[in-house]
Amino acid sequence: MAFLLPTGEVDGFVAQLQPEVPLSLREQPLARNTNPSTPFSHLGVPEPDLLAKVRESQVGAPSKDNLNWLKVAVVQVNGRTSRVHLSGVD
Repeated sequence: MAFLLPTGEVDGFVAQLQPEVPLSLREQPLARNTNPSTPFSHLGVPEPDLLAKVRESQVGAPSKDNLNWLKVAVVQVNGRTSRVHLSGVD
């Protein structure tokens, strides 16, 4: 899932998810896409793993199914808007 939020609202939204650790900044893109299925490109948005200046964390999943945790990645789109990426990790 990916959606836009006003940049000033991102930290409050992420805090509600109760991440295991605060968002940390990754300055450089990952060397390669670690998920070959490219879950966000089919939505028409860039893959956060391939972008620089991404704030990331993980959230423990309260699910009894196969979902282990959620990866949260936040990318600033412009001076006012950020894109939040949420992906489930099994």
